[in-house]
Amino acid sequence: MSSNNNTTLSLLASADKKLAREESPSTVHLSNSSGKRLTLEIVQTVPTSGALQNNKEYIETLVLRWCFPKEYGSLQGCSRLRYIDYQAQTLQDSSTLSDLFNLIKAHNSTITELRFYKCSSLRGVWRAVLGCTHLEVLNIRETNILDEEVDLFFQVCKKVGALEMFGVKISRLSSTFLDDDTGGFIFPHIQDEDMAALLRRMTTLRRLDASHCNFGPVSMRELLAEEQEILTRTDGTVQAILSSCSRLKKLRGCNITVSEIVKGTEWVCIEMTEMSVILEVDVDMESLESMQKQRVVFKQLGRLTRLEHLYLTGGVPQAKGFRTLDLRLRAGLDELVNLKHLRWLSFIHDKHQQIQSEDATWIVTNWPSIEYCEGVVNRDPETQSLVTDILKSHNVDTPEFDLWE
Repeated sequence: MSSNNNTTLSLLASADKKLAREESPSTVHLSNSSGKRLTLEIVQTVPTSGALQNNKEYIETLVLRWCFPKEYGSLQGCSRLRYIDYQAQTLQDSSTLSDLFNLIKAHNSTITELRFYKCSSLRGVWRAVLGCTHLEVLNIRETNILDEEVDLFFQVCKKVGALEMFGVKISRLSSTFLDDDTGGFIFPHIQDEDMAALLRRMTTLRRLDASHCNFGPVSMRELLAEEQEILTRTDGTVQAILSSCSRLKKLRGCNITVSEIVKGTEWVCIEMTEMSVILEVDVDMESLESMQKQRVVFKQLGRLTRLEHLYLTGGVPQAKGFRTLDLRLRAGLDELVNLKHLRWLSFIHDKHQQIQSEDATWIVTNWPSIEYCEGVVNRDPETQSLVTDILKSHNVDTPEFDLWE
């Protein structure tokens, strides 16, 4: 079903239901698929008030694009209405908001999904939305949430099962949205000071997803004031987190170097079960100093005896020439002897590994839980085949990768 201009109505009728054409300037097309579902498509203008009233019990969906005809503001009794999609016109007047309020309020017992697009304001409309007892999905795009709307908006957010937002500008945080733990919110593009202010109030925080946010030193101080269990980050002082957050169990998406770890203090997050980092060897790989420094890193990892998933390259493509830890016994692999729960090892996108048969034998001997080894184990085809055969013989999955991709 589509509309070339303003409004689309989805109608459900019985097989023998006859929809009368209303005398109006509208162009109306009727189609009948499987004999049970009828569609009324308004191409040039909107249906007359009489057409709406005569067919209101069949309306399931209202799509309002760039205009809000008066006939819709007074519409009531659409017992099948579930979804309203409203795209505002460039200049939004108070009468339009009043009509939208009345439409939603009149059907607050049937609406399950709402979509608002390009609304400069939705002022009083949020009170009507709050009254929708069966609302499940709220989709908001390129819309402003003004100061006087914020508190009602956050009340609505806590009621819905799915909240989808894109390009939404919220003038401030709700004064009460952190008063309980009934729900969670994601705020993209928050600055360092904003994040710190949030952390200062989130004293019972158990999970923090701060991707695409400016997580800087101010936020870091607040974070370390309360130990967290799960942290998703894309930049920042990862070494400080690992050496400070003793309750941390999952760490994802962070950059860290061998030099940072060597200069830092001992890690305390010994309860960690998942680490997905971009761990870069930023020293000469073949030098004695590099081997010594890598062994320090292996020792730190070896302390995480509950680790089940270890991703050394974050699972995302890196710059050409990127290298993570040398996963050989000569570089310190044996320091991971106590990782008895490790199930998944990934070093994908590092094409410089030189794992040998003795290293593979050590892995299957000392890691009884290992199930998956992801990455190019050796650039030499013959050695690669030998290593993967050893791993596969112990039921360790080793997907194939193109060396030159």
